[in-house]
Amino acid sequence: MVYYPFIMLVLMMFARSKIFDNWDMPIGLALLFLSSAGLSVACALYLRWAAEKARQKILWEIDDMKVALSLEPESTARSTLEKRIEIVTQQIEKINEGAFLPFTQEPAIQALLLPFGGWGGITLLETFVLKGF
Repeated sequence: MVYYPFIMLVLMMFARSKIFDNWDMPIGLALLFLSSAGLSVACALYLRWAAEKARQKILWEIDDMKVALSLEPESTARSTLEKRIEIVTQQIEKINEGAFLPFTQEPAIQALLLPFGGWGGITLLETFVLKGF
């Protein structure tokens, strides 16, 4: 879902290319494209922030369960449950996909680079087609 707005931006910039017509890129339209890209990045980063906040809340609740479990008498069921809680905690902390991707692999960052890479490709294509290379 993060990539779709950026794909649309690339298509809109490609449609404004001189290959199709002798259109220019007015400042207002460039600002509109930049604000759309900025809003999309902001939404993606907010999604990441909300996911991290949810993970922290769950980990805090699990820590509260550990404290409550430590107050119960020692038994095999308790030790088994403590091991399970520790495994679940480690699994939650290791999640590294979806909204928990590292910053360099964030779809928002990669998608932000897509229009600029697309714009460079469009400019290169215009040069080859219009100059006769």
